[in-house]
Amino acid sequence: MSKMRFVRYGEKPTAYQCTKKTCKWEGPFDEQVKVRKRRSCDSEYVCPNCGHNEFYGIVENID
Repeated sequence: MSKMRFVRYGEKPTAYQCTKKTCKWEGPFDEQVKVRKRRSCDSEYVCPNCGHNEFYGIVENID
């Protein structure tokens, strides 16, 4: 089992993890789904599995 190291201030993430405990999807930014917010012109990125909109940034996997 490999361990992940989450981003610290000033580091750029190489992948992302969904913050929802029941999902924990991992993948690159390109795999996140862009959706339009209700009653607004703004959009946000959500998890492709569960639709949650908060992510942890992952720097690398440590074996």
